[in-house]
Amino acid sequence: MEENKKFDVNSIIGFALIGLIMFVYFNWFMPKPEDKPVEKQATTQTEQVVENKSANTIPAMTGNFASAASEKEVVLQDDLLNLTFSSKGAKIKTAEIKQYQSYEKKEEDHHGKLLLITEENANFNIKFTENGQVVNTRDLIFNTTQTDKQVVFSTQTNSGGKLKIVYTLKENYLVDFDVQTEGLTITEKPIIQFDLKALAHEKGRSEELRRTEFYYALDNLGDVDYTQSDTNEEKVDWIAYKGQFFSVILDSEKAFNSSKMVLTNIDDSLYLKQFEMESTFADDSLNANMQWYIGPNDMDIMKLHDRDYQEVIPFGWFIFGILNKWFFIPMYKFLAGLGWFGAGIVIMIMTIIVKLVTAPIMYKQYKQGAIMRVLRPELDEINEKHKDSDAMKKQQATMELYRKAGVNPMAGCIPALLQMPIFLALFNLFPNLINLRGKSFLWADDLSAYDSIVELPFNIPLYGAHVSLFTLMYAVSMFIYTRLSSSNMQQPSQPGMPDMRYIMYFMPVMLVVWINSYASGLSWYYFVSNTISIILVLVIKKFFIDEDKIHAQLQENKKKPQKKKGRFAQMLEEAQRQQAQQAAARKKK
Repeated sequence: MEENKKFDVNSIIGFALIGLIMFVYFNWFMPKPEDKPVEKQATTQTEQVVENKSANTIPAMTGNFASAASEKEVVLQDDLLNLTFSSKGAKIKTAEIKQYQSYEKKEEDHHGKLLLITEENANFNIKFTENGQVVNTRDLIFNTTQTDKQVVFSTQTNSGGKLKIVYTLKENYLVDFDVQTEGLTITEKPIIQFDLKALAHEKGRSEELRRTEFYYALDNLGDVDYTQSDTNEEKVDWIAYKGQFFSVILDSEKAFNSSKMVLTNIDDSLYLKQFEMESTFADDSLNANMQWYIGPNDMDIMKLHDRDYQEVIPFGWFIFGILNKWFFIPMYKFLAGLGWFGAGIVIMIMTIIVKLVTAPIMYKQYKQGAIMRVLRPELDEINEKHKDSDAMKKQQATMELYRKAGVNPMAGCIPALLQMPIFLALFNLFPNLINLRGKSFLWADDLSAYDSIVELPFNIPLYGAHVSLFTLMYAVSMFIYTRLSSSNMQQPSQPGMPDMRYIMYFMPVMLVVWINSYASGLSWYYFVSNTISIILVLVIKKFFIDEDKIHAQLQENKKKPQKKKGRFAQMLEEAQRQQAQQAAARKKK
């Protein structure tokens, strides 16, 4: 009881001291209203809105610049863009892509407005020093004049210096953005700042998050690269706030002198990542000719501007990108342009075309497998004969058998390697092809995102919170194809060596985990591809491959005079010879 009483007394004393401190602060140290400076910046977004929209706001000075009486909104639009501008900061307040919609989770379809810039997710500012004073355009309220496709924001200093920011709506998602001055004394390189929270627009958040990146083009479009965080001292032509299917790109006629870009994830269902950018102008002059691209990641549209904007679309590096840009995308657009088929059928037709083109490669691969099956009894004899011998002797005997039979053991790998670029190219194509966005097929409502037949009440790491039927179909088809193809493989000839057949059986299981959240169009393509491969294997085995004839041909080859050893055989024998010499040297020691 005594301890409680003591605690109560101390609490009373503490509260009394806090009250005394607050009384002294508010009466002697708190600034009086008349003592506050004339230049006042609103401290919260709510205060800004109240101040900006008040009809009786008195014109004020911000540094040397006079602000207009109140904030004004201006709209420029065409068939593609709907842009709202604000005279507070002379900025784009909202930017809507009119011919696309955002995915609505409740409706499980693309029905919402697709906004890339809003008042809540964007922060734009040009910072410069004029006549010794730092000025931020976000603090200025500009005067406004408007024509059909153009809005001009203007303000001036008390000495008559003028600042204009002009936006002109152009074609194909382009907006000219010019800064013009007259009579201003700029003493340092101006800085442009544009921060943006990337809004989520797609069904597959994990894929959209993965493909939301900062891209930039170095001076004279010499190189286009992406970054998570970078301070680039090289000249930068443009900076792209790139989402999975839509981008906001700030481009300057005179390359920015240097740029700082920072990209961080946002743990919020509404947003994906936080873009933060700060770039210095090319020189001390505030005059600049720039432009915004606010539109889709559509290769054909982006190429119209001749500024390499299309390089933000990650269709793959080198051969993978070449295959996508010059073969798969034109094929898809041609087939879809006929208007005869839906997107899912177009993908199936593409698969058939690709499999027909690669059928000769597949035939050679399967024939090589048949040759290895025919040789298996003789290979087993060699393994049995040399099971207690040095591994080098067994290798030499095996290579001698291949040489006499006229067989290249590496021939089966080459066809598989030739098909890998196609596999990987398509892996990059489907999640980035905007033509597939929102296209439905069977139970998939969007072929550019995952399909789902069951929504799980929990999230499985790496797998997700849904079950993709297309992914399961692909895994089953791969398992069946693996069963048909695994007969080509030999069991490990040495103790401790892994059995590749079991590894291949494990791959379908891993694929279910890896691509469950990938584009359903990709899983559909792979399923159709495997199904056709299964049919081709059965047809080749039934009508084109006669293992008895192959065996007879191999035996005939053994009777022929031996040809000069090939380069591969020579290299292997040389490696074996060196290995034998090293082993002999170790024994002497």
